[in-house]
Amino acid sequence: MKTKYNYEISIPLPPPVTVEYMSNPWLFFNPMAHIAVLKKITDEKWDIVFAPDVDQSKGTIYYGVLSGPLVKGDTIEYSCGSVDNEVKMEILLKYRAVGTSTLVNIEWDLETSIGLMDRLKGENFSLTPEHIFRKHFSQRIPEILNIINYREQGREYLLEKTNMNGSQAIPYIKSKAREIKNCIVIGTSDNLKFDLEIMDEQIETIHSEAGNRENFGGEAILEILNSNDEICICFYDVAAKVHMDELKAKQIQQYNGK
Repeated sequence: MKTKYNYEISIPLPPPVTVEYMSNPWLFFNPMAHIAVLKKITDEKWDIVFAPDVDQSKGTIYYGVLSGPLVKGDTIEYSCGSVDNEVKMEILLKYRAVGTSTLVNIEWDLETSIGLMDRLKGENFSLTPEHIFRKHFSQRIPEILNIINYREQGREYLLEKTNMNGSQAIPYIKSKAREIKNCIVIGTSDNLKFDLEIMDEQIETIHSEAGNRENFGGEAILEILNSNDEICICFYDVAAKVHMDELKAKQIQQYNGK
């Protein structure tokens, strides 16, 4: 039996956090009730179990291996199957930013060779994508948000997080300014810290710290361009401006603890 299901859901998290969540098999699959990750084998291989029946104490379970996540561009891919080939599935997640939230389209292809008599149990056979998403996944999103606890970390403002050399940072920030229009940018490295505000696609204010040096404006830009460090750069929604000091402190703390 082959089933193809398409599901779209808005996640009230910015794309970087949504990708982090959905590319974590423990967080993504285990709330689905009928699929559970048991053990990590490698970074892209996981022991997994399928439980088709509503009453899992009476039904048969199927063990298998999950491959993924494969993250490329704006997609995340998973594939898996049971060791006896009774269950096979492919999942493709496509995401895009909508404000500070993320709209995720989920394409799920499922193939089962489970015996006819098992499927004739009627409502007891629930290993279907529609059942999993409507009855389990979507209803547990609020719990997932609490688990991620993103608000405590200021993540509700995060639009993008990337790493690059100092000489690449300013050109990249200017290119993103044309896309985002208004935002706050914070950069952190071993030897350099900077923050800037973009309004109407233009860098309005910029400030950098390197050792005992503190620079503003053009001198700050030169400081960044001349840096050989790899810099962690975070783009935040402009509403984060009132939390700038807090976000800088947390980003420095997270960078130093990497």
